[in-house]
Amino acid sequence: MSATPLTIGRNFGVALDDGDDFLQQLGAFCAEYAIRSTYIPLFLGGFHSVQLVGTCDPIDDPSVPVWAATEYTTLEALGSGTIAWDEESDTVAPHIHIAVGLKGQATDGKTSHLLGGVCSSSRSCSLPNSPIRS
Repeated sequence: MSATPLTIGRNFGVALDDGDDFLQQLGAFCAEYAIRSTYIPLFLGGFHSVQLVGTCDPIDDPSVPVWAATEYTTLEALGSGTIAWDEESDTVAPHIHIAVGLKGQATDGKTSHLLGGVCSSSRSCSLPNSPIRS
């Protein structure tokens, strides 16, 4: 285990609009407000489509991360995650996990890492205690 104290900084509420690319808009928000690290305790809303990590193929080595994408459409989602700074690309690196209900499949659910998504209807998420980059 490791631990480090966190400095409490600014708090934001972010509203995303119908048709917005979730990760692109999150990155634009972080760039505009000079945010290099924070967390999203919860977001809730609809998506036209999402790309999640997953595969229907056999996994050769369960100890190796899977990065294949599966796509789902017309769904409701609940998620949370972290945002860190990627020194190599000099950009924010969101790490978002999400649980989705597929509306057209009796709300069958999927849970995984979010690779991308297009928002449907307006939604908001909170980015509390966002440390200001130094």
